[in-house]
Amino acid sequence: MWLHSRALLDACLVATVACVVLVHGYALWKRLRLLAVFAICLPSLIAAGALAWFFVIGDTDTVRQYAAGDAAREARWSAWFAVWPALLLGLGIAGSAQCMGLLFASLDRATWRWVPVLLLCSLTSALGFFTVFAWFPDV
Repeated sequence: MWLHSRALLDACLVATVACVVLVHGYALWKRLRLLAVFAICLPSLIAAGALAWFFVIGDTDTVRQYAAGDAAREARWSAWFAVWPALLLGLGIAGSAQCMGLLFASLDRATWRWVPVLLLCSLTSALGFFTVFAWFPDV
């Protein structure tokens, strides 16, 4: 299936790391509040960390039948089954909040310097949402 591809996962992980590095570099250059920038990037970082831990490091299967017979793989699948809805909901809420922030930041000239941060982070949240949605746990 084309949605459930390793290339999409790798693209999401690389894009998230690149976004965090670029956004923090831009924040240092424009003297933005780093804690606020970190909070904006945090949902994408959490999702990328979970995806990396489950599928790159843990070699977890998304289909339960493939994990049958091995207790460790079954436990990782069950953990992914439990975490998947929370990641999807968190990324959806974060992406919506980032888009709203982007809208409000683009309206006021004093906050235009936040537009690149919010734009990159909202795109990364959208990519993370699509990637988490594509790697749904199948029973």
